[in-house]
Amino acid sequence: MKWNLNGAIENELVFVSGNPGSTNRAYTAEHFEMIRDVALPYRLELFSRRIKNLEDYGKTSPEHLRQAQEDYFNLQNSYKVYAGQDKGFKNPSLNLVGKKKQKDDALKAVVAKTPKLQQYASAWDDIAKAEAYSIATF
Repeated sequence: MKWNLNGAIENELVFVSGNPGSTNRAYTAEHFEMIRDVALPYRLELFSRRIKNLEDYGKTSPEHLRQAQEDYFNLQNSYKVYAGQDKGFKNPSLNLVGKKKQKDDALKAVVAKTPKLQQYASAWDDIAKAEAYSIATF
C-alpha cells in the first residue's frame, strides 16, 4: 500500500489502523450519574465476589488453582478498569459529572437557539427518563 499525502478521494476504499474502542462523549450527565451511582458499584461488587470465589476455589488444590488462574487474572484486570473509573468519578478535582452538565447545558442552549435543531430539544429529558427507569428496574 502506498501513502497518499493528498488524502482519500470520494468513494475510495480506506483502511485505518488502530485499536477498537469506544467513547463516552455522547453520554449525558444523567448517564454519567447512573454509571457512577449504579453500574460501577454493581460491577465492582460482582467482580469482587467472583475474584474471591476463584481465590477460594484455587486454594482447594493445585489443579483448581491452574483452572482458575486465567479467569482470575482477567477478572482482576477488569476490576482495575472499573475501580479506576470509580476513583475518577469520586475525585472532586475532576468533577466529571459537573463538567458534563456544563457541556450538556451549552449544547442545549445551541439547540434552543437553532430552529433546525429544536426538534431534538427533548432528547435530554427523554434520556433522563430512560436512565431513571433503568435505575428503578436495576
